[in-house]
Amino acid sequence: MTSSLEHDPAVWARRSLDQLAPSERTLEQMAERFLAFAEFECLGYAPFYQGICEAVAANEDILDIARQSNQGQPIPNLFLAAVHYLLLADISHPLARFFASVESNKDAAAEIFPEYRRYCSENRDSLIDLVSDRRVQTNVVGRSALLMPSFGIIERHAQGRPFGLIDVGTSAGLNLNWDKYRYSYSSGREFGPSDATVRLESEVKGGKFPDLPDQYPEVASRAGIDMNPIDLSNPADLLWSRSLIWPEHPQRARVFEAAASVLAQNPPALFAGDALDLLPGILETISDDAVPCVFHCHTLNQFTPQARESFRDIIETASESRTIYLVSAEGGTLVVSGCSSGAWSVLAGANCDPHGRWVEWLEFA
Repeated sequence: MTSSLEHDPAVWARRSLDQLAPSERTLEQMAERFLAFAEFECLGYAPFYQGICEAVAANEDILDIARQSNQGQPIPNLFLAAVHYLLLADISHPLARFFASVESNKDAAAEIFPEYRRYCSENRDSLIDLVSDRRVQTNVVGRSALLMPSFGIIERHAQGRPFGLIDVGTSAGLNLNWDKYRYSYSSGREFGPSDATVRLESEVKGGKFPDLPDQYPEVASRAGIDMNPIDLSNPADLLWSRSLIWPEHPQRARVFEAAASVLAQNPPALFAGDALDLLPGILETISDDAVPCVFHCHTLNQFTPQARESFRDIIETASESRTIYLVSAEGGTLVVSGCSSGAWSVLAGANCDPHGRWVEWLEFA
C-alpha cells in the first residue's frame, strides 16, 4: 500500500523543516535544506537547479526570502517555482530569456547566479507573497505512463467492465485523461490514439511488461479529489502550474501544455476537500455496472500514518459490496491491487521513476 520511503528517517529529516512555522526556521537550517535538495532531488536529474540551490544555500538574503514559505510545503520547490513564475510573467527580462533556453548543467547556474541574486532582491516582496500563499501541486503527466498499463491489468481482472476513476490528490486532473494520450515504451510497444497531441515515452527495465488488451477500458466516470484543485482555465493558476516545471526540462513543459489543452476539451469532475471526507461519497456515485478504480501518485506521503490507515479502511468498507481496485504510485513503488470484502490481493508490482520515465515490472498475479 505504501512505500518504505514514507517512513525513511532521512527523508523525514530533510522535510521536517518544511513543517515548521517560518519564524521557527533558522538560516542555517534553510541552507542545509537547499543543499539536501540539491543532492537528493537534483543530482543527476537537474544540474542547473542543483547549482542554483547550492548557490542559494550560501546566500542569506535569498534564504531569508525562502524562509517565509508556506508551512507544510516543500521549501526549495516552492521558492524555485516562485522565481520561475515571475520570470514567465515577464518574458522580456534578460533572466527570463536565459531561463527560456537554459542548458542543463551547473556551469549555467554559476554563470547566471549573480543576476538571479539581484532579481530575487529586486522582487523580494513579490516572492514572499508567492511563497507564503502558493502550494506545490505538480501536474506530472508522465505518470500516466505508469497508470495506463496498470489500468490494463485491472481491466483483464475486471473482465472488461467500464471504469469509474477516482484520482486522490488530482491537482488539475491531467492524469484523469490518460486514455487520450499516446504511449511509446522502449520495449517497442505503443498504445493510444496515433493523432494524440500528448505523447509520452517510458523506458522498460528488466524485460517484463504486462500483456495488455488491444483497446483501452471504457471510462464511465472521472473524478478527482484535492484539498485545493487547480483550475487551469484561470491564467494565474495555469502559469503557476507551468512554473513548477523546472526550466531545464522543456519537454515536460511541452507535454504539460498539450495535456492542459486536452483538459480544456475534456474537463473531469474535481472536488475540493479532504479525501477522507469525500472518497466514501464519491465511491457510492459509481454506477453498479462500472468498476471503481482509485489511484494516487505521490499523495499518501502527505498523509499522517493514521490518515493512511483511514484511507485503507474506507476502501475496505466500500469493498464489502463490490471489488474496489487501487493503483498506488508512491516513492518509486507502483502497486496494483484489488480489495474485495475487506481482503486485499496484489495484481502487479513494479519499481518506477516518480515521473514515469522508466518502469521495472516485478510481478503479475
